[in-house]
Amino acid sequence: MSESAPKAFDCVQSMRQARSKLNAEMGDKNFEELVRWLRSYQYSDPFLRRLAERAARQAMPPAGTPPRR
Repeated sequence: MSESAPKAFDCVQSMRQARSKLNAEMGDKNFEELVRWLRSYQYSDPFLRRLAERAARQAMPPAGTPPRR
């Protein structure tokens, strides 16, 4: 067998780093804090921004509805 070239990008390592960063930021937050964090997050990718805006519109309760507990 021939040796493969060294990886230019390690997907598994990248995913683990991203997961560790998110866990450090969100690990001890309750549900309401997580919702606020997700809604305040500014996505740089236009597709992700539109997707987040659409999800926020669908998740908003009708006016006058008490918050979930």
